[in-house]
Amino acid sequence: MKMILTSTDFLTPNSKNAIISMIGNISKCRVLFIPNEKVTSEKLNSSKYYDRLIDIGFTKENIYVFNYLEPDKYRNLDIDAIYKLW
Repeated sequence: MKMILTSTDFLTPNSKNAIISMIGNISKCRVLFIPNEKVTSEKLNSSKYYDRLIDIGFTKENIYVFNYLEPDKYRNLDIDAIYKLW
């Protein structure tokens, strides 16, 4: 499993290339995305975070967006990477 911690996200070419080279085949990577502390229930229930990762190259069925209100739901996931934006 890989841990992706970034403050620049995929926004700069250097950070994007570094993250993608570490992950490998991004379309097959199963990722748990942990939003920052400013997340709201409204944002969690929208497609905002999925769309963001799909635009990068992840596939929707391989994206799990962590919901702070239901942490037990994310135990023992079969994932390849944890992605945390600071």
